[in-house]
Amino acid sequence: MEAFKECGIDPEFYAYRKRALDEILPWDFIDAGVSKEYLIKEYQRAMECILTKDCRLGCTACGITKYLEGGACFNGAIFNKVSKN
Repeated sequence: MEAFKECGIDPEFYAYRKRALDEILPWDFIDAGVSKEYLIKEYQRAMECILTKDCRLGCTACGITKYLEGGACFNGAIFNKVSKN
């Protein structure tokens, strides 16, 4: 906190402010497989209290498939299957 004070930087600006959905974030260069567009869509759904189904019941198009052999998450036994009940 002393370094922030010495540099005249308010850490609360970085920690607590509302961010625009199109803001470039410090970690945007990291590609974890799930697209930023998908995360924005999920954020908007969460703000409306809308749940996203478990992707084992059907692809939700998060973007991770581009890294998987054959381009499909649940072909074979990659993850446990879930019942549709």
